[in-house]
Amino acid sequence: MVTATIIGCGGCGNKAAIALLENKVIDMDHVRLLNTTSRDVPDEYKSNSDLFMLFSKDNRGTGKQCDTGRSSMINALRDGAQEVILVSSVEGGSGSGAVPVLAKYFASTKIPVHVFAFIGFQEDARSINNTIKFFKSLPPEVILHTIKNSHFLDYTKNYNKAEIAANNEFVYEVDTMLGH
Repeated sequence: MVTATIIGCGGCGNKAAIALLENKVIDMDHVRLLNTTSRDVPDEYKSNSDLFMLFSKDNRGTGKQCDTGRSSMINALRDGAQEVILVSSVEGGSGSGAVPVLAKYFASTKIPVHVFAFIGFQEDARSINNTIKFFKSLPPEVILHTIKNSHFLDYTKNYNKAEIAANNEFVYEVDTMLGH
């Protein structure tokens, strides 16, 4: 069985990767949570420095500034993976800024790269602009998977429940991809 490394970048990516852990799809040894804020990470994961890496002195996040997220997290690269799964939102700062750079790096090492891109609720111009930049920045070698949070609003009008449903879809897809 292929051993994958899941790298959750930014708030959305962290929540999705944590959903994999909590659903026992993958163990903590194969997950990394990268962020410029610890706001989105439950306390039980914050204390594990092998799992969660904070790349900001002030713990404030990047406020949808992709360049800041990219430069903060590029140093988080890990070697030795047979396959890499990168996961983030396409609308935010830290994850959407870092994932294209990480994808290019891992693709250049000939490691198979899957990018799970969560498309949020498309509610503001900055989010839509970041989405376009994200997809344009990905290298052609990656295997792209998209999950659209707003799709789940068809089943519930509650944004939190839609986000949970999107994370559950991610868990199902990764679980299937890993052959479980």
